Amino acid sequence: MSKRPGLGARRRAGRTKLTVISLRHKFIFARPPKVASTSMLASLLPSLAQGDVVISDPWDRSRPWADDDQFGAIPFRNARLFPGLSDMRGGQSHIPPERIRRHVPERLWDECFKFTVVRNPWDWFVSLYIWKMRSDWPMHRLRDLRSGNRSLGAVLRTRYRLLRTLPNHALGRHPRNIEFMLKRKWFAELIDQLPAFYFLDGHPWADYCIRFEHLQRDYDELCRRLSLPRKRLPRTKNLPRDDGEGYRGFYTDWSREHIAGKLQRIADAFGYRF
Repeated sequence: MSKRPGLGARRRAGRTKLTVISLRHKFIFARPPKVASTSMLASLLPSLAQGDVVISDPWDRSRPWADDDQFGAIPFRNARLFPGLSDMRGGQSHIPPERIRRHVPERLWDECFKFTVVRNPWDWFVSLYIWKMRSDWPMHRLRDLRSGNRSLGAVLRTRYRLLRTLPNHALGRHPRNIEFMLKRKWFAELIDQLPAFYFLDGHPWADYCIRFEHLQRDYDELCRRLSLPRKRLPRTKNLPRDDGEGYRGFYTDWSREHIAGKLQRIADAFGYRF
């Protein structure tokens, strides 16, 4: 009988999420957070060869929304080919392209077709906010309490954050919650890391950038360029909004300008406006 990985190994693996390096089709997919890239991977997976590298998060695969058959079967395989990518002791939950370039052979990086997904920065943060409020924090709290993976102090801090934000969320006070989050350092890191998914050495790095706003159309174009079969993208982590007016109603003047100050480079490069 194979020995079950220790707690430390499982916790390190839980920090690593979906990244793909296809040696067969010669492409690299760098996955920013909250851009529907999980749905894309679910569609890409059947076209991948057994020798391709898929770095995935076991905790992601156990979540209730992961009921799509293809997504539920996403493996963690061949990560040993690039150990610098699968060892995530640094705590990053999504692997930026700079780290990928550093840990794959230079020739492979140069030969591969590289792509990612971009989203309006203001819409992106609202999606992150809704995910944290409705799914991520509550589920992590339940996991931690059941498994004992974190100290009591860490669990209490998470509980405190939930108590400070979830009541306002239930009352629909989204602008107040958004400002609350943007003033806390535990969200500043997520925002500060986002430009690294789109710029390397000061310039855009991807050969192709899928627009979230035209996800299916641009994904079809990606499949055409890579000679892959086109598929309808599944809905794996979609959470509905209750404002009925898109992302603008979630913002105050202050929070809108705060996002602009942090992510204006992305907005300018891809033509996004509030």
